[in-house]
Amino acid sequence: MINILLSQNLIVEDLKEYIKPYHKVAVVPFTFDSVSVPDRKIFEQHYLLSGGKYREYINPEFNRFGIEDKNIEYLNYYSDTVKQMRSKINNSDLLFLTGGLPDAAVRRIFEKNLVSTIKAYKNTVIGVSAGAFIQMDKYFCTPDEEYPQMTYFMGLGLVENDFYTEVHYNKSDFVQSELLQRTADNLNKPVFALDDSCSIIIDNKEIIMNGDIRIFRPNKVEDNE
Repeated sequence: MINILLSQNLIVEDLKEYIKPYHKVAVVPFTFDSVSVPDRKIFEQHYLLSGGKYREYINPEFNRFGIEDKNIEYLNYYSDTVKQMRSKINNSDLLFLTGGLPDAAVRRIFEKNLVSTIKAYKNTVIGVSAGAFIQMDKYFCTPDEEYPQMTYFMGLGLVENDFYTEVHYNKSDFVQSELLQRTADNLNKPVFALDDSCSIIIDNKEIIMNGDIRIFRPNKVEDNE
């Protein structure tokens, strides 16, 4: 398994060796909140129908690599059977974990009995924002609109926790930086902070960092570049 952790977008220069035009993509869109996506109808409008709010963000990201829409399949949380979901995952070259609410995604993946299928996946797992978090054994969410206080969660354990990640990092945000440094000190492990132009690739246990990633080590902070 190759693991790709992103903050926002699929960065062509970083990922062109990992994403090919002939690849088939399985999208796991389980990070939605139950207020904006309360039922099957709204879910399918957003993810499955042409012009859907989230589909129109996700598909063009892969189109830029030459992957056609017909080769991008979405797991339907409401109507797919577990067998159908597992088939979509196992028949794909790329497994894409969406951004949104990470704890909701983990809960739904467990609910649908997909954990063992995902852990056994042999190809490339790509996660954006929440999709990056949940690949870890453990992760944290810093305070924002969804998580009003620092909160720690269990992930899927696809990547061992030799480090923690933060996404949408703003280097000029002093408060955010202070919080991440305290977190690294408390956890006694580094925190890799990615802005929206960065990526981390774990390929055969080799960690490849692209972009200006700020590394908060216990009692020390440094830049990747």
